[in-house]
Amino acid sequence: MKIRNHATFIFTRFNFFFLLFLLAAHIKSAAQPERGDKELMVSYGFYSGTEMIGMNNAYGAYSEAGYVQTAHSGNLFITYRNFITDNFAVGFTAGTQFLAYQYVNNGSNYSYENFSTKAYITTLALECKRIWMAHIYIKNFQFYGFMGLGVRLLSEKQSPVQPRHTISPVHFNSQWSPLCVRYGDKFGGLAEFGFGYKGLLNLGLYYKFIPADRPINIEL
Repeated sequence: MKIRNHATFIFTRFNFFFLLFLLAAHIKSAAQPERGDKELMVSYGFYSGTEMIGMNNAYGAYSEAGYVQTAHSGNLFITYRNFITDNFAVGFTAGTQFLAYQYVNNGSNYSYENFSTKAYITTLALECKRIWMAHIYIKNFQFYGFMGLGVRLLSEKQSPVQPRHTISPVHFNSQWSPLCVRYGDKFGGLAEFGFGYKGLLNLGLYYKFIPADRPINIEL
């Protein structure tokens, strides 16, 4: 319930500011990408799919047994993208997350003993990004969406050691973020809203690389 309330709050606030941006003056800006541009991003996300769903469907979890989270980190990612057209980019991302849980079994359906687990998650994925409203510009803002598909690698330490992993050590993973906004030209910040390995909300910084042979237009 707490996570759901956070998600509702985030999406409500985003929709409000999104409408304000659409009502602003339409000004063409160098913040809009061109073919050949490249971008490097560092970001930190909250509430990944593994944290929200994976652990809730894990090792013998039922009405009288389940996990109590004892520690966790957000999702730290480095992402590289290359624009193959003016509005479409492909790239690669790599990230990590830490989760710790205490498994408690108060029922009699299964004979699982109580144990603690620490999970170190690494995600490797390919991503594609699409600029929305390609012909509508709001100075220094870029609106986009992206999706990613890759693999989740999990290294786990259980105490005491159990006969099997809490969740699969190797699993497909994905990210779906249709509502994203970026502010800045060559350097700036971003906020991405979606679901998957980067979380419900992903905040970060980016740097755009422009080909050396392209003239740079500076607006005053």
